[in-house]
Amino acid sequence: MAKTLTTILSLLFIWTTSNKPIHEPHFLESPIPWDRIDTAEYISSFPSTTTESDFALYILKDQKGEPLFFYSALTTPVCIDNICKPVDIEIYWDLVGQYIGLAIDPEKPLTKYDHEVWVEEDYEKLHALLQNKHSILNRKSLDNLYDLQANREDTIRFNGQEVDAITGATKKEIKAHIIDGALYSCYAVWQIAHGPVRDSIRSFIDSTFDQIQWLKFLYSENREYQYKGLQNLSDTALHDHAARIIEVLPQSKPVARTYALKKLPIPFWQNAAFVQGVYSNMGVYDVFSNTILINKLSIAEPIGLLETSKHISHLTKNQLTKYLSFIRPEMPHYEPIVGNLKDAFSTSNYRYKYLLESFMD
Repeated sequence: MAKTLTTILSLLFIWTTSNKPIHEPHFLESPIPWDRIDTAEYISSFPSTTTESDFALYILKDQKGEPLFFYSALTTPVCIDNICKPVDIEIYWDLVGQYIGLAIDPEKPLTKYDHEVWVEEDYEKLHALLQNKHSILNRKSLDNLYDLQANREDTIRFNGQEVDAITGATKKEIKAHIIDGALYSCYAVWQIAHGPVRDSIRSFIDSTFDQIQWLKFLYSENREYQYKGLQNLSDTALHDHAARIIEVLPQSKPVARTYALKKLPIPFWQNAAFVQGVYSNMGVYDVFSNTILINKLSIAEPIGLLETSKHISHLTKNQLTKYLSFIRPEMPHYEPIVGNLKDAFSTSNYRYKYLLESFMD
């Protein structure tokens, strides 16, 4: 019954409002200013894994219709046995479903056990907690948050068991990550911010964003946006913006970089300018990316062999062995390649000097 009533109220809200959120974010980790938000367009509702509530999800756009953030206003009873007030909080996610900020109604501040009002430091700690998508709260169920063997100064009951909202029963490894007296609130809000809503956001952008939007992602300074752009742009679009890919790869996360290097079709590796640009950054790539690049030398323009010779010190033993197998006297750039290898060989502390010595004999 409670869930049905919540759903009805959510629908009434959907039907009667299209304005941007009322409360300016208390925290918002984004370069986009709040005053650019013009409209809030309803997307769908998403469930909570910790309460019986469903919440309305909106995409916030500017006056030109450009998407900025996703947003949801949450009103949910997260306190055990109604000891605390319900939580009223507005959560913001970026365009790939990452938590980026929160807002609080000044008239409805969050409260701890026994109705103690949160202070500024508490909100800062909550924001930091929500930013951590790998939080310890992701690996714990509610009944794992309490040490039922500990001595407790004050207790309440939940599901027939005594638990503690603020004191000794909260496990020590949990205490450092939550606000004292607000364990369940922190747990519930974190689960909402990192739960099914992320799937709702990803499903929406995958089904509605076009090549123009993915291209904007590629040119964004947001690394997650860049990765999403690389995943969704067509081969033609990627080819037309090869210069941007060269710029993006050094600053990408390893998983995004290796994905891109594996995805790029053969014509990329037959473009000398592209090959030179990509291989010139081997000194800052991770080991897995460099392994891909070494293997791509079998199809890449010879300039790749020359650029790799400038980064010998960054190669593993297996990578160096594979690299040396590609070098032939009749190939382009042979002399400068050998010159770079000799420079590496002359370095007294070069760990694979014996491989170079065997190669040059």
